[in-house]
Amino acid sequence: MNPNNLDPNEVYIDVDEDIETFELHDFSEFFTISTAFDSKDALVEWAMNMAISQGHEIRRQSYHEGRQYLTCKRAYKSRGKNANVKTSRKSGSIKCKCPFALWGKEGRDGLWRLTIKNGNHNHNPHKYPQGLRSLSRLTEEQREVTKILKKSHVKPKEILHHLRQMNPDTAAALRDVYNESQKIRREEMKGKTVIQHLWHELSESGYSKWHRTNPAGDAVQDVMFAHPNSIKLLQLFPYVILMDCTYKTNRYEMPLLEIIGVTPVGRNFTIAVAFMSREDEDTYAWTLRCLRDILPIGIEPEVILTDRELGLLKALPNVFPHSHHMLCLYHINRNVEANASKFLGNTKLGVLFRRTVWAKLVESETEEEYECNYREIVESAHRASKRWIQTSTGAMDTVQNALDAQVDLQINELKVENESSRTVRMYSTSLSCFGALVYNVSHKALDLLDKEYKKLEKNPDSCNCYLRRTHGLPCACMIAVKIAEGDTFYPQQLHPFWRTLVVEPNSDPWEDEEEPFDRNVAIKKVLLDEFEKLSNKDYMSLKNAADYLRDQNNPSSTHLQEPSFVKAKGRPKNNSMKRNLSGHEHMMNRKSEVKSSSGSKGRKTPTERTPQSKFEAGTPESKVKGRPRGRTKSTEESVVTAGDRVNFFSTQWY
Repeated sequence: MNPNNLDPNEVYIDVDEDIETFELHDFSEFFTISTAFDSKDALVEWAMNMAISQGHEIRRQSYHEGRQYLTCKRAYKSRGKNANVKTSRKSGSIKCKCPFALWGKEGRDGLWRLTIKNGNHNHNPHKYPQGLRSLSRLTEEQREVTKILKKSHVKPKEILHHLRQMNPDTAAALRDVYNESQKIRREEMKGKTVIQHLWHELSESGYSKWHRTNPAGDAVQDVMFAHPNSIKLLQLFPYVILMDCTYKTNRYEMPLLEIIGVTPVGRNFTIAVAFMSREDEDTYAWTLRCLRDILPIGIEPEVILTDRELGLLKALPNVFPHSHHMLCLYHINRNVEANASKFLGNTKLGVLFRRTVWAKLVESETEEEYECNYREIVESAHRASKRWIQTSTGAMDTVQNALDAQVDLQINELKVENESSRTVRMYSTSLSCFGALVYNVSHKALDLLDKEYKKLEKNPDSCNCYLRRTHGLPCACMIAVKIAEGDTFYPQQLHPFWRTLVVEPNSDPWEDEEEPFDRNVAIKKVLLDEFEKLSNKDYMSLKNAADYLRDQNNPSSTHLQEPSFVKAKGRPKNNSMKRNLSGHEHMMNRKSEVKSSSGSKGRKTPTERTPQSKFEAGTPESKVKGRPRGRTKSTEESVVTAGDRVNFFSTQWY
């Protein structure tokens, strides 16, 4: 087929006919060869290698029986840009109507011989091998390495660095790694849409999944899923749950809600993630109800830690009425700093306020420990998720793949920490009253008990029973009684949270039953009861139930589409947020007007500077140029500069 043939239904922007090209360079001498080749492929391979050695690329153009036509890669004319396709992507063409051409012809003896039809190139050869596509293309070995590293969530730049370490002479570029990654992704999806692929992967991996559709029922609106191993950990540690949204993690610009659990060894684990279309009460209530489905039957979290998201605060008491809610100190401090900076007129003063006055207000024994735990657990969780997700333009299945690897790593680290607590005796644990706890509770619990004992040594009467009330561990006064009696603490006297050193629930630690409660058996019984009730329904009810079950059993054939782009929050375009000019800026503008109007025209009069129309009734005073006479409210307000000393305690701040 002629490559110059264009689609008659499309409109193309023609390129300039007078495009500048280099003078003709004759390369015939390099392709003059009397040797005959055994096959067409051998002839083509020799010609291509010779062209590469001279800094050019040739390609097979057309083939007729007994003949092979070879041309320069830059032959023919560029077809131009398709005017029907609107895109912001900048594109170009390497075509420059290069006349270079070769003929490969099969003789009667079955051998192939090369003939030069035109040995001239009208462009300079490539200077670097990176410009030759045939050299920069990844080899089979490099493709396998790229596939393995991509599965391990290695960044493309690091993949390229690894490939260059394997072969320093490789001409592969970062774009080649990106292209190979996209090719791997297409092979994995096997023609399925993103939602079909996600549903299939979640089903194959045993995830628990919830979703809601838009009013039309053709696209996903909200999605939440949880790893099966995370659900097992939640059965063991449902006591403390942290919830917070992260942003710029997907191409839909949807907030990603992270639900995080805490373990007795001081490590966190990701319970579930949810793509939310809106951050309102209804959406948060839906995610909380989904979370309730995977919690142990009849169990609510003792503490739920969040930021001050109003929609979440409204939904929490409706779904978990008996859970205690706490605000994250990290978010409180950031809000204090932002508001202080706004009031004091300087960001540095806002930071100083948070670090001095506000720190003195909140720095107490309990809050200090809370801040340390939060910084160690919550922020590390968000940083870990950001590292695994890596991109802000990924689809839902990209996040699922990242979560899958993240949870596997978390489980492995928990096993290491649990084994350490069961086998290693820490040198800091030397009190006899803690002897029975060694190897039976986590190192984190023993560390907290040691710190509590040190407080007892400093001030025996300073116990406020904080550790007993908040952590389920013996407080200072209880430790003092045990030491006085020569007795010891036993693991059963501690909260089950601290003595659970497993990652798979053999039995529910809060149940006293001889046989553990089996959720699967219970739900199957409910399902059979509902089937019996459904058998007496009408045809349409049965059909709807059958359609739903068919979708559940065949997740990869769903008709649902990806969520539509969620527009980020922001102010309206015609709602200007520009502040009024200050008196100093008015004065500078007035001086500049005087300078620009000096000369033959003379200085403008006050009437010329300020037209009478601007003094008409209803015009705000702030809109009039120039500073009004007398002191106004805006001029009486104090402005704090970075060099001034501020007495925070004499300033009213809310």
